Amino acid sequence: MIALVFALFVALALPGRLELGDTTKAFQETRVAFAPRNAAEKKVLAELERQYDALARGFTARDTAAIMGLRSSEFSALFPDGRRDNPAGMAHVLGHFFVQNEPPIQVRYTIVGLDSLTAERAVVTTFQQGSRYQLLAGQRRRVEHDVTQRETWVRTPAGWRLQFVDHIRDRHRWVDGRPVDPDKPFDPEAPPFAGK
Repeated sequence: MIALVFALFVALALPGRLELGDTTKAFQETRVAFAPRNAAEKKVLAELERQYDALARGFTARDTAAIMGLRSSEFSALFPDGRRDNPAGMAHVLGHFFVQNEPPIQVRYTIVGLDSLTAERAVVTTFQQGSRYQLLAGQRRRVEHDVTQRETWVRTPAGWRLQFVDHIRDRHRWVDGRPVDPDKPFDPEAPPFAGK
């Protein structure tokens, strides 16, 4: 389930993490972390930035319909353990996310690479940062994360829609500012996670 939560934001090469306190200052201000090579790339990246901004607003507002509206009807994800979730499974994960997590919820996406681009399809690598609160070990705690993943967008008559997420990697998680293993349930007695 933890892996599903990371992929859920999917909907970015900023090292580090969100700082406790006002997280809006910790988010990277530049939304595209590389220079587009031509006008076509620049145009598509600007369009995708607007979609990522809308996703971020949807999470902050806890607006499931807004988030689902930015996904294609075929939206799915391939997780690091080899499992692939279908559109219904991903919708279930989104609903569970808003049950498990409490506001304020903040998410930030930074496009760090354009892997391929055609008139109807864009594949980007994103760095995602997020923060929210969860009830863990009987206490309300601040949970932060970052993750890098590949995201495939398809152009539809209604605009760009997120279709697929894969190559999920470099996952990090903090609880109340302390690094924890993103693949294990939270243990308040565990030492700070040193990474793998």
